[in-house]
Amino acid sequence: MPLEQEAANPYVVLTGTVEREEDQFVSFCPELGVASCGETVEEALDNLGDALEVHLNALAELGEVDRVFLERNIEIRRDTTAPEHVSVTIPTDKTVRAYSRAVQLAGAS
Repeated sequence: MPLEQEAANPYVVLTGTVEREEDQFVSFCPELGVASCGETVEEALDNLGDALEVHLNALAELGEVDRVFLERNIEIRRDTTAPEHVSVTIPTDKTVRAYSRAVQLAGAS
């Protein structure tokens, strides 16, 4: 979720990794176990964002967001102000790129 969003909107911080596999890039969100791919790093991340949106909307439609987030220790943030930065631990052999994308949850209030 974008950091500049309104504070009243809940958000989560998810990570995405991208690795080259043969002739494509594979993207993966370890928190939710969602993966995608693309011909470039940017396309792989964009496709991961699309896949996460579909996955999160399906969870919302089934009423499973809270259960899945609790099981996977994903915190739904409701800060009065969004953070200016987040910290993550990255293995030294990985490339890191910050990526922010708004995802509206179907049926979320």
